[in-house]
Amino acid sequence: MPELPEVQTVADSLKHSLVNATIHEVKFLWPKISGNLPHEEMARRLAGKRILDVGRRAKYILIRLDHGTLIVHLRMEGRFYIKESFQATHKHSHVLLHLDDDRRVEYNDTRKFGRFYYYDEGQALTVLDGLGKEPFDDTLTASELHKSTRNKKTSLKVWLLDQTHIAGIGNIYADEICFAARVSPKQPVGRIPLKQWESILASTRSILWQAILSGGTTIRTYTSSLGITGRFQLELNAYGRKGEACRQCGTPMKRIVVGQRGTIYCPVCQKVR
Repeated sequence: MPELPEVQTVADSLKHSLVNATIHEVKFLWPKISGNLPHEEMARRLAGKRILDVGRRAKYILIRLDHGTLIVHLRMEGRFYIKESFQATHKHSHVLLHLDDDRRVEYNDTRKFGRFYYYDEGQALTVLDGLGKEPFDDTLTASELHKSTRNKKTSLKVWLLDQTHIAGIGNIYADEICFAARVSPKQPVGRIPLKQWESILASTRSILWQAILSGGTTIRTYTSSLGITGRFQLELNAYGRKGEACRQCGTPMKRIVVGQRGTIYCPVCQKVR
């Protein structure tokens, strides 16, 4: 599943290719991908709109139009292709955006879990309600995290995956953050001291930023498109390394289940305190 770095990479690529293009026509080949409007209505509202900017919020792609905003959630395996009009449509492409310059943007999704949301100018972007702060938000502090988790029994891994706390972190980067901060993914957040929250926040920012610079993580269950191959999988210290030697102490990395999610950690470096 694409997480913050992968979504940022896709958003940056779409921005580079699509800004100032005009959507001529939209076809939903799988109507349920239209999340907040009937698919015919969404297609009608998108037609004739010019793309002004493309950005990201949490794991959502925000396509700002000259009137309104299109928001895309890639979910498990969603991806985009940009093709010339004469090129064949990909087998699993379920939304086609025909542009005025004879290009076609295809939303491709084998599992059909992704969703499109359209909001008119000035309309509240309700799909984003409840999201926590961005990891790189200057107002996000270790002190705030420490205070907000006081007396909470939730494990750190589960807390990191909850998008109402810090937006954009998924299973891969939660494991990497816990390892980098030397904190057990099972550690109750209410027992994490301020000093460790400083390490967790610093690790979060460092790992996500390095992953963005590397184009994200390309793994079997998610690869990008648009000619991008992420390289951060070469830097992973925890995720996917069950049984391999810990790069800090040499102990075999262990796989457990935390919050119904497979989790890799070092039982020596990341003890519950």
